[in-house]
Amino acid sequence: MKTIIKNDLNIKEEDIKDVEIRVKAVLINDLDEILFGYSYNCYQLIGGHVEEKEKLIETLKREITEEAGITLEIPEKKPDAIYIEYLKNKKEVIYYYIIKCNEKINLKNTNYTKEEKIGNFSLRYIKIKDLKKEIIDNSKKYSDALVIANEMLPVFHELGLI
Repeated sequence: MKTIIKNDLNIKEEDIKDVEIRVKAVLINDLDEILFGYSYNCYQLIGGHVEEKEKLIETLKREITEEAGITLEIPEKKPDAIYIEYLKNKKEVIYYYIIKCNEKINLKNTNYTKEEKIGNFSLRYIKIKDLKKEIIDNSKKYSDALVIANEMLPVFHELGLI
């Protein structure tokens, strides 16, 4: 398991007031494509916040169903990568899981949040060979996408996808 830590502000652990935990699925199909959500001009992996008393894999399954309409049985496993970022008084911890998935998207089975609906959330596949260029090109067009690109690109590099 790879761990990437970003602490540009040199924040000390004792200064952290809040910890936000999320999971993200790197859903790869047999065509070597990764499924992304696209909202507010930003690519994002399928995933979200871990709810109180929820296990990481439970969150992952719930988020895949809510965002892609796909119901998967995912056995308990360790994450493939962890991204930790320190932001002023908060620490974000994101667990990444690589999952092979050839299931079809079922939009009738999704449950988008109000925020996702406002942002015109849609699903898009990106071929792994085009991943780096697509993420970089999108972040050059839309400044908001740069924050997400700066998180995803090191993770994709550590996972051997770019």
